[in-house]
Amino acid sequence: MKNLNLIDDIKPALEESPHNFSAIKNALKQSNEQLYATYQQGTEIITLLEARSDLIDHVLCHFWQHYQLNTEDFATLIAVGGYGRREMHPASDIDLLILLPSDPDETCQERLSQFVTLLWDIGLDIGHSVRSVKECLEEAENDLTVITNLIESRFLIGNEKNYHSLQAEISPNK
Repeated sequence: MKNLNLIDDIKPALEESPHNFSAIKNALKQSNEQLYATYQQGTEIITLLEARSDLIDHVLCHFWQHYQLNTEDFATLIAVGGYGRREMHPASDIDLLILLPSDPDETCQERLSQFVTLLWDIGLDIGHSVRSVKECLEEAENDLTVITNLIESRFLIGNEKNYHSLQAEISPNK
């Protein structure tokens, strides 16, 4: 991808301060403008969708680590739906599953709340759910869109073993 360094371009804003919302929003806006300009130059759409997905991956993982959610052995951040497929269109919301094997303690609940709130504060359109593997399976039994989203999911950060447990449970080979 020629001259499309979205992650390198956003790093300074992320590292400056996680609560400098205007700098992060501006960096995200500039990234979208760069994607559009690259689109105008004829770059393949799938390349642009994947670049935007990679940028969002980087931002989410940065803040997941900032709120020390990566130290919680049980918390897993998973991209689902179009985002899980790495097809982030400019107006798409960012569908996330926060997978837990059991109820989070108060500290983890607070960190998760801060994480999601910050994502909204920097202007990301987040659609999220917080569920256990068991709850995912129950929801999937009642709603075809849930199982489709789970099948199209992608591990981002956290406890990868939980992600693989979920994938094993929804596998058609089970």
